[in-house]
Amino acid sequence: MKTFFARLGRETGYNIYSFPLGLASFVLMVVMIAAGGPLAIVWVGLALLVGALYTARGFAVVERASLPMILGEPNPAVHYKPIDPDHGPIRRFFHPFTVPQYYLDVLHGLLAFPLGLAQFVVTVVAWSFTLANLAFPLWWAIVRRIDDTGEIGTFGQFVGIDSFLWNSVLHVSIGLACALLLPFVMRGAALGRAHVSRAVLTGLGTLQEQVDDLSDRRDAAQTAESEALRRIERDIHDGPQQQLLSLGMDLNRTRALMDSDPDAARDSLDEAIVNARGAIDNLRAVSRGIAPPILADRGLKSALEALAGRSAIPVDLDVDAVRRYPKQAETTVYFVVAEALSNAFKHSRADEVVVTVHDTGGSLAVRISDNGVGGAVVTPGHGLAGLHERLRSVGGQISLDSPDGGPTVITADVPCG
Repeated sequence: MKTFFARLGRETGYNIYSFPLGLASFVLMVVMIAAGGPLAIVWVGLALLVGALYTARGFAVVERASLPMILGEPNPAVHYKPIDPDHGPIRRFFHPFTVPQYYLDVLHGLLAFPLGLAQFVVTVVAWSFTLANLAFPLWWAIVRRIDDTGEIGTFGQFVGIDSFLWNSVLHVSIGLACALLLPFVMRGAALGRAHVSRAVLTGLGTLQEQVDDLSDRRDAAQTAESEALRRIERDIHDGPQQQLLSLGMDLNRTRALMDSDPDAARDSLDEAIVNARGAIDNLRAVSRGIAPPILADRGLKSALEALAGRSAIPVDLDVDAVRRYPKQAETTVYFVVAEALSNAFKHSRADEVVVTVHDTGGSLAVRISDNGVGGAVVTPGHGLAGLHERLRSVGGQISLDSPDGGPTVITADVPCG
């Protein structure tokens, strides 16, 4: 209840003080621009126009400070291009003319008056009508004592009610009904003004945040791709490449020994077979960093089932993602699960992994847990760090919980809308 009355008070105060502020900003904007425009050929006119821009910024700062109180959320960051300290006095003087946000501040300064006037009128009429009806028994008794001519009418008299008691009941009932509607009226008036102000005063800031977010995602995607390529290159160099070189040497030695020492040739051939199998296993491990054809052909569920079937650790798989999703989302989920299974096999000493993927409507919720020894950490340049970058590139999130002694739980949220 306290919060309700506090909000009603804030919105009423905002509706009231917006009018004098709007009037002041409108008058100053009109006067300074009207006087500065014709005189712009001389320094006095330019100074008035610059003053109008800075004045508009001042009123905009006050308005932006009020918006979180009404809208209940912080404002986007607003960007005023700073003055370059290396510029000379003339370029510094003209700097405000090169900043788009100043012009939006001026537009707000001109719109603030009609918006504030509408708020003020609605607020005063709503509160006056409500309080006048609620206090009807008091003020009507005073009026009748002062003027008993009956020329001042009431709603009750218009419908044939002359009794003071029934007139009081009627007007107090109207007042109570208005009191119930009053918070909605104040809220509507405040939100109307606040949304217009936010669109004008923070629109560029919102766009800039979106641009920054897209830039961060692009950088994250490039970083994730580079890390994945470096990891694949390193894994191929350290694993299959060395084993294939050793395999070639074993085969050459086998060929040389076939006639002179068949037993040694047979041993060499056995080593070659072992190296060939190792190279195949390592190539399969490296291929986890490359999206398989089944993902594109049959979708995420089939690809995860195939991945779980190849896992060296038994996997309990629960996937309710049955429709096709954007390629980027499916690929991201696949790599998250593949990297988690690879890490569990290499480090966790677990004998079971549980993988769940659920479609929550706008995103895919992924959870991978194992019953291993825990202690997993995110190390720069390794798989889990690459997953962070990959998730950032699609606007998703990933978290790791792996206390010593286990279990290790990886959760990820991948947008798929």
